[in-house]
Amino acid sequence: RGTLVATQVRDWAQKRFACQQPLFLEPWVQRTAEAGLQFEIPQQGEPEFVGLALLRCDDRGQYRGSRICVDAQTQETWQPAIEVGQCVAERVQHAAYFGPLGIDAMQYRDARGELQCRPIQDINARYTMGRLALGFARFLKPEQVASWLHFPWKESYGQPFSKWLKCVADMQKSSTRFIATSPDQINGQALRLVNVLLISETTEELYQAEETLMRAVSTLAETAC
Repeated sequence: RGTLVATQVRDWAQKRFACQQPLFLEPWVQRTAEAGLQFEIPQQGEPEFVGLALLRCDDRGQYRGSRICVDAQTQETWQPAIEVGQCVAERVQHAAYFGPLGIDAMQYRDARGELQCRPIQDINARYTMGRLALGFARFLKPEQVASWLHFPWKESYGQPFSKWLKCVADMQKSSTRFIATSPDQINGQALRLVNVLLISETTEELYQAEETLMRAVSTLAETAC
């Protein structure tokens, strides 16, 4: 992105070249939405499309979670990518792979401002975070929507993750449920990455809860409650 290469990036690239490893470059585009397309590939029979989860990323493009229970209209906008993904799943199956398959796709605007779709960004022959997120759908009531979010945690914050999360949940005005899906500690050590499941009655409430949580995360070092 931009016209200058940062020293850290240049040093990293030089190390790859020294090891005769390739370096892939692609244009920086205006991302509008990303989705994880989830498939299950059997040993015999057609690959099954399990569902899609919209990806929640931060300003740097780093994955921060998945929105599940996508409405029919949203899924329709991703249908071209789903069809490409189905073809990819079939080719992967022909290569003798069976099991879970996750494909990341992106919608973006080109230099003319027109909406475009990149149906294949990453292909992951494994259980992805989006696939795990879809698993929470079985716990939801009809019409409920949810997000499964992830963010780093530091022991220096000086409070248990569960206590902080309860404080954030109490600040929001909707009926959205904030459910910790990771413990405060494992073997006496604070986790470096924590997870939260948000369950709302409407999409609008879910988006508001996401923003409330992410704002609290961004100011966590300065906030005490």
